[in-house]
Amino acid sequence: MTLSVIVNPAAHGGLAGRQIPKLQARLAHAGVDAEIHVPQSREDLCRLAVQLGSNPDDTVGLVGGDGTNMAVVDALLQHFGSDPLPKLALIPAGRGNSLAKDLDFPDMDQAIAALSNGTIRDIDVARYVSNGVSGHFLNCMGMGFVTEVVQTASHFQRLGDLSYIIGVFHQTLRLRHHQFRLEIDDQVIEEQMCFIEIMNSRKTGGEMLMAPEARIDDGLLDVVWVSKVNRRDLMMTFPKIFKGTHGSNPAVHFLRGKKITITSPEHLGLLPDGDQLGATPVTIEVLPKRVRYLC
Repeated sequence: MTLSVIVNPAAHGGLAGRQIPKLQARLAHAGVDAEIHVPQSREDLCRLAVQLGSNPDDTVGLVGGDGTNMAVVDALLQHFGSDPLPKLALIPAGRGNSLAKDLDFPDMDQAIAALSNGTIRDIDVARYVSNGVSGHFLNCMGMGFVTEVVQTASHFQRLGDLSYIIGVFHQTLRLRHHQFRLEIDDQVIEEQMCFIEIMNSRKTGGEMLMAPEARIDDGLLDVVWVSKVNRRDLMMTFPKIFKGTHGSNPAVHFLRGKKITITSPEHLGLLPDGDQLGATPVTIEVLPKRVRYLC
């Protein structure tokens, strides 16, 4: 059987597209008969995913990062609604690859090896509604400081990973806090916060262990928020995220829930799986074990 594989040529700054010959060689070496599809736009990517995954017995291969994965899953859910989705074979080729790490294959070779195992894992998806528009994410949705960092970093994309560090320092210097009302199931928190992250996976941005106890198949979303904090504390706490020890700062809080509603006096941008889409107010619900991955 031939496996249809969609390669996002723009992933990781175009590196995924340049690695197509290497990908084809490794798939062939693993005995995988693959048909490579290269979309020319995000719309083309989503259209291909729906076309190639029209039957729940189909398997669609995805080569890209977390943004590619999110775009495809969102397109499938928007198109098929509550009907069964095709199986997905994720081959990580982005900058962060956070979901692939939670699926235990952080690189291309391990992902290709998983294709022959035939093991399927059902994982949760988060659905959000922002100002009447719905979408989905698999890793996380941020708002506040984390979104502002990405907005700054977007002006320095040519610098690669350094752009994010520039964003962190720039936004720390002009540190702002926002008033949020955070509803997690039957709990309500109202206070000024530095940022909120709604986590499905453990990691964000590749190696930042934002929610160390999160599980992608437990039917719950992990909510991480930072209360009002000064610049010094923020900069001292930030490196701890890479080890998952940032919870030692009393300004860092963790809760779990199935439905989260967030409001704020001003419309604040949202960051689902690294894309700047939507603004508060937003309601997020978990869709338990909604997507199937080969792993």
